[in-house]
Amino acid sequence: MVDIVLKHLSLTNFKGIRDLKIDFTDGINEIKGANATGKTSLFDAFVWLLFGKDSQGRKDFGVKTLDADGKEIYRIEHNVTAIISVNGVDKVFSRTLREKWQTEKGKTEEVYKGNETIYEIDNVPLKMSEYNSRIADLLDEELFKLATNPTAFVSLKTQEQRKILMNMAGLKDDLALATECGNNEIVSILNSGKSLADRAKELSKTRTKIRKELDLIPARIDEVSRSIGEHRNIEIIDKDISIIKNDIEKISAELEKAKSCGSANKIRLAEIELEQAEAEYRSKQSKVNAENNNIKYKRKCELDSIRDEISIAEKTVRDISRDISDSKRVIERKRAEYTEIRKDEYPAFNDTACPCCGRPWESETLAEKRAEYEEKRKEHNINRAELLSKINADGAKYAQIVKDYETKILEKQEKVKKLKAELKALEDKPLELIKLEEFDAEPYIAKINEQKANAKVLDTTELDNLKTKLEEFEREKLEVIAIDKQKQRIIELENDAKVKAQAIADIQKEENVIEDFTKFKINELDKAINNKFEFVKFKLYDYQINGGFVECCEPTINGVPYNNLNSAAKINAGLDIIKALQKFYEARVPVFVDGKESVNKVFETGSQLICLTVSEDTKLTINKEVA
Repeated sequence: MVDIVLKHLSLTNFKGIRDLKIDFTDGINEIKGANATGKTSLFDAFVWLLFGKDSQGRKDFGVKTLDADGKEIYRIEHNVTAIISVNGVDKVFSRTLREKWQTEKGKTEEVYKGNETIYEIDNVPLKMSEYNSRIADLLDEELFKLATNPTAFVSLKTQEQRKILMNMAGLKDDLALATECGNNEIVSILNSGKSLADRAKELSKTRTKIRKELDLIPARIDEVSRSIGEHRNIEIIDKDISIIKNDIEKISAELEKAKSCGSANKIRLAEIELEQAEAEYRSKQSKVNAENNNIKYKRKCELDSIRDEISIAEKTVRDISRDISDSKRVIERKRAEYTEIRKDEYPAFNDTACPCCGRPWESETLAEKRAEYEEKRKEHNINRAELLSKINADGAKYAQIVKDYETKILEKQEKVKKLKAELKALEDKPLELIKLEEFDAEPYIAKINEQKANAKVLDTTELDNLKTKLEEFEREKLEVIAIDKQKQRIIELENDAKVKAQAIADIQKEENVIEDFTKFKINELDKAINNKFEFVKFKLYDYQINGGFVECCEPTINGVPYNNLNSAAKINAGLDIIKALQKFYEARVPVFVDGKESVNKVFETGSQLICLTVSEDTKLTINKEVA
């Protein structure tokens, strides 16, 4: 349990209040004054002291004091200090907004550099994070807002209100509640891993889908029924088909016997001659195609070989060109090195003074020093000559390499030129493919036609009529089979309608189970929540005309919704809510009641009340009632 009481509040240059100090009692404190005298500023100051916001939760509100023209007054500090009793221990909290002024280098005038905030608890300066942490240890900001302002809770969104009320009710979850009351159907649904809301949506979706399908079945049955007409029995049709088939077999046998006279054999022999001639032509054509493909392949191999040679020779040219460039760069380096070494001449001996320290030579050591110096000079010249000789030799070697490479590259370039000319000539050379004359089938066809013309013409009229009649009977049989299938389809549709109707009934049964349980849960929830309040009752569900319901959260007094209450009733409703919240969260904090003039009797919360009342007083006055 945290018990917070505001004992003293001091404002300096806060929202136009230059200097104000008020002592409070742990009871009802009524602060009176006309409009714009600073009543709401007291609430703003208390909230700003704790959380850096005004009573509406805004961070960017105007803290600074303004002059008569509405401009900020510079170089003054803005401070709120309060003595707050926390569980019986007095603590001093202070928040100061101060401007930063700085004289820039090379200038004499100070320049405004923004603001800074100073935090103190019991006169000990703290960092912002430390200060906020200390405040948070006392009371959560959101809870403070709800437990301090009578209008804060009803200003929340519906789902946020319901979440807080659900937490206060401590109602069991659906599974525990269903198990406790022995509702096995609900337990089974919840054990499947789905919520009741999700299952209800699923059932509704399925029911709608099945209903649409069910509504279409009568039209489908009617459509099929209208397509069914009168028809013969299928056994009679099969009998007629059998008779006609026997007649066709007899007539066909007679015609075959008549054709056995030899005309047919002659026609067939002529046809065989044509088939043999065509087979021989196809064989020749296959051989010619194979030969032509071989000719084309040889030409391709020759071209690819020349192209490969060209590619290799061109690559060799590129490689030699790089080698020539590398060798020329070496020669240039040798020339530079030769020039530098030639410049490195050993100077002649100075008979006057030492070349190192500049001191004059002593006469007794002059000859010795000259001999030593000349020996070093001789050694230097020998080494120099050797280096120059080596460099000349290296340069000559690389010059010969360049010459050899240049000769070689000319040879390769000439080879590439010849190969490209050879490639061009081969590409332009036409392929000598084998040609085969087209097959002439006319003589064979003429012979076949001649044999057909000499053949005896047979009368097949009766046979053709029988075949036509057979086709008619077979079509009739197929139509009868189709009609029987349509009749079976009607039976299937009727059975499907029964199944779907039963499925809808089962769904509605399960929906009723969910709805009954939901109503039971609503009643339990309603009792659990509304028992927390003295005269405020929350409307938690809005029942629809069709029997459904939607979630809501609306406080009422004697059945009158909050929005329809007068100002006095709204304030007392908010105080009733605050009393329940403070009790649940075990937090007793000051309550600011704005607009107290509209209330004859303020609801007793058991907390410190700071009532802001509009009066005709030109200055703020305070009336105190000890609890």
